[in-house]
Amino acid sequence: MLITGKTHLEMMQNEDRWPRWPFLPLIRGEDVGILIAGRGPVVYRVNLYDMAGKLATAEQINYPSYEAMVASGWVVD
Repeated sequence: MLITGKTHLEMMQNEDRWPRWPFLPLIRGEDVGILIAGRGPVVYRVNLYDMAGKLATAEQINYPSYEAMVASGWVVD
């Protein structure tokens, strides 16, 4: 299945579809990050599989909308 920008956007906006709820892994080129359920369009720059003890100090990138997040290159991993 081809994943389009619209599909990534729909996944980000619908937490009930997240396969690893309450987290949704993201990538942007070589960058990795996660969304966290209930926190809106904020990317936490941390690897889902290596985040133990790192979430509190992870860089946060705030976006005004999920559309802006997709436009900046973040996609669901």
